Amino acid sequence: MPHTTNIRDFQSFRGSELVESYLLLIAIELALKDRGAKAADSHDVPDLLASLAQFSNIANSRRVSGELNSFIAQLRAALSTIWCTGPDSNPRRVPSKSYPYLRYCRHYSEWAGSHETKASDILSLNATCKSLRDFLRKNNKIIGVDL
Repeated sequence: MPHTTNIRDFQSFRGSELVESYLLLIAIELALKDRGAKAADSHDVPDLLASLAQFSNIANSRRVSGELNSFIAQLRAALSTIWCTGPDSNPRRVPSKSYPYLRYCRHYSEWAGSHETKASDILSLNATCKSLRDFLRKNNKIIGVDL
C-alpha cells in the first residue's frame, strides 16, 4: 500500500531549512520504500537510493544511473557535515545512514563554539534534498518513485 498522503504532506511544509530537509527525507524514504528499495539500516536514504540499481530500467539508463550515484554521494556528504547530539549526549556528526539524527542538530552559536552546525551547511543539505526530490520527480518514468 503506498504512503501517498504522507509523502504529499511531508513535502508541503515551508519554513526552517533544517525541518524542511528532514521532512523531505521522510517523504523520499517513504516513496523509495513504496518502490521496493531496501537498505540494511531503516533510515539509510543513500542506501535506499543505491538499491534502486537492481531495477533494470534504471541500470539501462546511464544518465539516470550516473546522476543517482552523484546524489548518493552528495547526500552522504551533506548529512555528515551536520553536527548533532548523539544518544550518549556527546556531539557527533549526523550519520548518513540515519537522517533522524537531524532532530538533534547543534545550531551555530547555541553550543559555545563547540561542534556547531553552520547555517551554510544546513542550506547545502536543503539544496541537496530539494535537488534530489526534483530529480526523482523528473525521472519518475524511469525510476518509478512517486513524489
